[in-house]
Amino acid sequence: MTDMSPWSKNFLSKANPKSVASCILSGIWLDYIWETYLCFRQFSLTRSAKEMPRNIAEITTPEIYTLSRLYHMDQMKLGFAKDLFALTVSTAIIRHGILAKVWALSERITPFRGEIGTTWMWSVIFTTGSTFIYLPFTLYETFVLENKYGFNNIPFEIFLTDIIITLIFLHILNLPAYAVFISLVKLSGDKVGLVLWLLSTLALLGLTATFPTLIDPMDGSFTPLPEGKLKDDIEQLARTVGFPLGGIYIKDSSQRTSHANAYFAGMFGSKRIVLYDTLLTICTPNEILAILCHEFGHWKHKHIAARIVAFQIYLILTISMYSWTYRWPTLYQAMGFPIGVEPVLIGLMVLTSLVMVPINSIATCLLNTLSRHQEYQADQFAVQFGKANDLIGALKQLHKGNLADLVYDPLYVSWYHSHPPIAERIEALRQK
Repeated sequence: MTDMSPWSKNFLSKANPKSVASCILSGIWLDYIWETYLCFRQFSLTRSAKEMPRNIAEITTPEIYTLSRLYHMDQMKLGFAKDLFALTVSTAIIRHGILAKVWALSERITPFRGEIGTTWMWSVIFTTGSTFIYLPFTLYETFVLENKYGFNNIPFEIFLTDIIITLIFLHILNLPAYAVFISLVKLSGDKVGLVLWLLSTLALLGLTATFPTLIDPMDGSFTPLPEGKLKDDIEQLARTVGFPLGGIYIKDSSQRTSHANAYFAGMFGSKRIVLYDTLLTICTPNEILAILCHEFGHWKHKHIAARIVAFQIYLILTISMYSWTYRWPTLYQAMGFPIGVEPVLIGLMVLTSLVMVPINSIATCLLNTLSRHQEYQADQFAVQFGKANDLIGALKQLHKGNLADLVYDPLYVSWYHSHPPIAERIEALRQK
């Protein structure tokens, strides 16, 4: 990690808490204004496109097009309300020193002494509180909006149980994680950037390695794909392209949602293919094979490795900024902490969730640009194996099953979308 320049050190030493708080708020507000502008462009386009454009007439029916259009308008209306609420919360957190007030409360009630125990209690209060203040939006999206369009299959009891179990699991894991993080930061001194980068990289590799067998099953049950022609064809396709297949599983996703998907998981050695049970009901066997050939294209072109490299660049930037600011008293005072109180994990949270909001938006845009390029590459891989027409059919079915919007503002797509619009993907497939 790079050292700070003399100019940067001089700037940080002269900054005052009120100015720092105002700068952070300005970045958050500017990001909100920019993204609201983009969303309004998209909303206006969707609202005005009442007649189905000719270039997508073969993709869907007028009825599905209208339903898709209304679905996305409802989603964006909810997004406008949620984003404004989030802006209000962020502004209140900074202006009223809420992080510091929760810290003071945590010091009084934590069952564990020291910064580690106080940080853990602060996290319990803050994470649980955040979950429940945003709960009305989650409830509306799940049980009103998704119900309205036939996507939600999750009973309220399971929905609530999922939230509670997730919070309990998170709080249990956080205590040892915070102990390791805080201890390393305190002990590593000037090497804090390098130590945190190594720790983050190991954690990322660990999560990637354990995702298929430990994390993913928490979101639904898995059963092996039964013996039959589809399984034989998938295994044959995997052998043809050289994909290291370790198993094919059906994910019981229909209990929670009607959306369909397929993916592969696994970092080293053999990998498992996961098919949503909803996918099996809307796509033909040949269309499923085309989707998997597309996924094999991601593997063949080493797209996951490219995304990891891109994320590492972002990670190094974040950790470098943290190593410059975690011992900067003015940052903590800007958040309402008294002089001398500088909890290191809160410093990281302030940096990543508040200070870096504009940087995070730009980074997400760049990652989405990379992802769209990779999607086209994976599509062309399927074309090489004669799957173009079946992939086109699959994309049409996925659009119908997910009610994907078909009319997009180019600027909105370039900023937000990890996948190219379906009409552009189909056009590219036909050109090959």
